[in-house]
Amino acid sequence: MDRVAVFVDAGHLFAQGSKEPCGVKLPRGSIGLDHTILGATLSEFAERLSCPPLLRIYWHDGTSHGPSAEHIVLADQKGSRFALD
Repeated sequence: MDRVAVFVDAGHLFAQGSKEPCGVKLPRGSIGLDHTILGATLSEFAERLSCPPLLRIYWHDGTSHGPSAEHIVLADQKGSRFALD
């Protein structure tokens, strides 16, 4: 199969993702992401690096309280799969 997949640790993305633009790690609830733009950016980056088209983006996150509203948004994105630990 000539496809590429992207695997994202959502917890790490949110924890480290605030540090670059803000200089400090912010609480996850303080960070807002446009999931559509993020998915398109990850897809474009993966395809540019590897050449084959994207199969899907696999999101992974951990929680002790079940899926959040954000988890549901990620799971509903076209071309994505989501798993919780």
